Amino acid sequence: MHVSAAAPDGLLDAFWAYEHALMTNDVANLEHAFLDAPETLRADGGAVLVGAEHITAFRRGRTPPPARRVDRLHVRALGPDIALLVAETTRADGGTGAQTQIWQRVGDCWRIAAAQVATAGPATRPPVDDSAIWRSRHRPLRRSEPGPLAGVRLAVKDLFALEGERIGAGNPTWLSMAPIEQADAPALATLLRAGAELTGVAQTDELAFSLAGTNAHYGTPPNAAVPGGIPGGSSSGPAAAVAAGLADLGLGTDTAGSIRVPASYCGLFGLRPTHGAVPLDGVVALAPSFDAAGLLAASPRVLRAAADALL
Repeated sequence: MHVSAAAPDGLLDAFWAYEHALMTNDVANLEHAFLDAPETLRADGGAVLVGAEHITAFRRGRTPPPARRVDRLHVRALGPDIALLVAETTRADGGTGAQTQIWQRVGDCWRIAAAQVATAGPATRPPVDDSAIWRSRHRPLRRSEPGPLAGVRLAVKDLFALEGERIGAGNPTWLSMAPIEQADAPALATLLRAGAELTGVAQTDELAFSLAGTNAHYGTPPNAAVPGGIPGGSSSGPAAAVAAGLADLGLGTDTAGSIRVPASYCGLFGLRPTHGAVPLDGVVALAPSFDAAGLLAASPRVLRAAADALL
């Protein structure tokens, strides 16, 4: 948490006591935090409350606010006994807020003389053209089973065998000549047994040769984290799907960085396990002495659950 400037003595302690009371819905201490005066103000997008009595009545009737963290505090001393404080916050659902408070020192204590609260909903991703992300997609290809990954939407790189499908490897000629697979690749099967829902087969750099994520045949999967930027490859399709919110988990390969590079470019968590830790049967090889199956996720919780299942 960043504080922009030095605060007068005791002000930050008073702010954190107020924040704790707010998160625990401690009405008595919330009442104590506001200046007991008829001119005390509290405002939000719905109304302006005037006077300590009205603010207390509002506190007693409202439900507890959602959990949040304070990211930055901006402090401006307006006089020896008065200060402006602006707190930037992030809620658990990804929404953001800013609370602006004027604090006044009364004796040895700081009290809020005026407060204004502003909130915004969770950030929404701009729509992306997903035609270059998927080689094959239905809704879903395989439904979820009970398990630790139940409900987790999985995008698999088009190097892994999927029963009843051909492996395309990012090249239409390869796809046309490939046999129909009779079984899932073991790495994919493991995630499906753990409950993952197979959302689609995602594109790869042609034959996994590149670290850029581009594909001359199918187009370049969009990078939702950096619009107009390349996604990084060769696990570009799964990375693009996860970054765009079209999947929760990506299964790909990493030979010289093809999990790590798209994770970095797309703002994701990526894991390249130790070489040989995950079987590569049923996976089109690039350089077998370096190839490794790996994972991509936007959430460390999902990545951990998938790694626990896969490893």
